[in-house]
Amino acid sequence: MSATDVVEGLIKAGTTIKDGWSKAKQRDAAMTWQTFMDSPEFSTAFGQASSVVNGLTQGAVDKALVEIRAKQAALLAGKSVMELPTDKLAQYDALLDVENQLMRKFAAGTGKTEEWVSWLVDDALPVLIKVAKVVIPLLL
Repeated sequence: MSATDVVEGLIKAGTTIKDGWSKAKQRDAAMTWQTFMDSPEFSTAFGQASSVVNGLTQGAVDKALVEIRAKQAALLAGKSVMELPTDKLAQYDALLDVENQLMRKFAAGTGKTEEWVSWLVDDALPVLIKVAKVVIPLLL
């Protein structure tokens, strides 16, 4: 699984689970992440996203981090961050955002845990959606 696959997979899984969360909240405004995990909406969403989530192994994320760090080094080309022109700085910053989210993934665990699902929807997804247009072309 490439870095692009990891980023796209997290975006797809996050959006799918967020959709289930939104539907569950419409049904029950008092829904919490804990009760969502036992809901039919979560079962449906996670069922749709499970093949992607199951592919997000530590090895896949480690490989993605290596690719991201190599792209960061290529952007720097021996210069400091302060020496980068604005367009390259924006690219470097977007890669840092992805790197930070992938490192946090390890702390949150993976899969059917309240902590991981809330990290994916509340933390990772907004960041990854924001930087996807910059990062995906860089990683191809």
